[in-house]
Amino acid sequence: MHNDKTGGIFSSLRQLSMTAIELLIVRLALIGNEIEFEKHRILGGLMTAILSLCLFSMGILFLCALLIFISEPDTRLTVIFWISILFLFSGTYFYFKSRKMMASTGGIFNVSVSELKKDLAQLHSKTSDG
Repeated sequence: MHNDKTGGIFSSLRQLSMTAIELLIVRLALIGNEIEFEKHRILGGLMTAILSLCLFSMGILFLCALLIFISEPDTRLTVIFWISILFLFSGTYFYFKSRKMMASTGGIFNVSVSELKKDLAQLHSKTSDG
């Protein structure tokens, strides 16, 4: 009878260890997903910032062309002016879009930490119930 209790304790301990390992595997997979999401967010923000820089450059180029060709006919000036405005507003739009994309989302492991807190709360409720 003593062996049954000892076997039961070791069996429970083994089951607890297996559950903890399975939980750890799931959490590591979740952390990997979060890292992948953050990588895509940062790369997207970087690409948008590069696009913003290119559009600002084009706006400046067209504004310079406007100043160079100021003595040309009025229709050319109007076209160059509106193209310049278009690129400057587009650059401004993508600048603010990149800033929004790069805003902090609460931490790189925010989802993992919240899931671990839920697991801890469930364990505490089970230990207080049992």
